[in-house]
Amino acid sequence: MQLWKATNAKNVVYIPNPLTFDPNEIQVSNLTSKNIILVGRLDKIFKQQHVAVEMMSQMVLTDPEIQLQIIGNGDAEYVSELKQLVLDLNITGNVQFIPFQKNITQYYQDAAAMWVTSSMEGYSMVVAEAKVFGLPVIAFDLEYPLLWEAGMTKVDYMDRNGMVRATVEILSNRTLALELQREALRSIEDIYTHKTVQKWKRVIGAVMNNQPITAESGVSTEKAKKILISQLKVINPDLFSLYEQIQNI
Repeated sequence: MQLWKATNAKNVVYIPNPLTFDPNEIQVSNLTSKNIILVGRLDKIFKQQHVAVEMMSQMVLTDPEIQLQIIGNGDAEYVSELKQLVLDLNITGNVQFIPFQKNITQYYQDAAAMWVTSSMEGYSMVVAEAKVFGLPVIAFDLEYPLLWEAGMTKVDYMDRNGMVRATVEILSNRTLALELQREALRSIEDIYTHKTVQKWKRVIGAVMNNQPITAESGVSTEKAKKILISQLKVINPDLFSLYEQIQNI
């Protein structure tokens, strides 16, 4: 969305994906469990679930009852690698591997927080879903994802110790956890399904009546450039290195 804003495109309209859950029918988490969830495909490069497993070896030192639920499917070799890492770190009683679920409601409701260990994200529906259930989300700070601007706790990229500290504080401070829950719920109001439907109606109406559709503004070209560079660093490190060399000439 930020790139779209920066280009000031005249014939392109940004409309967010609607929520997959109806907030009016959801019972939010009471945040009393010791479950941390991590949801998404198991992927070593982009989702980095192994980082979460490594952090759990530190988390259990603060509370041996803390649980990490890794929910999703992925490459069999990486799954085996993750399970071996759990064994090596002696935390088999604290990490659960749960296959992809069509109905994930209960896992969100039973969680106390969500981790996002991704190296890059776009419009993360997993983050949106977590916020619907009022979960505090702790993530590595990435430049560009929409939805990450409120109701989130962000630490420097790959700062494992920082994420552990932030998580321990949230799990041990109910006042903080409830405040993050309120922020999370407020931050998703703009993507309620009925609002997305209204945006589609406005676009279709404008097209049918041959009226212009004005793009939003708010992200500078410099910001858009920064976003692209941050993506390049992950997707193609060699090309990113070449870019840096050119910049230093």
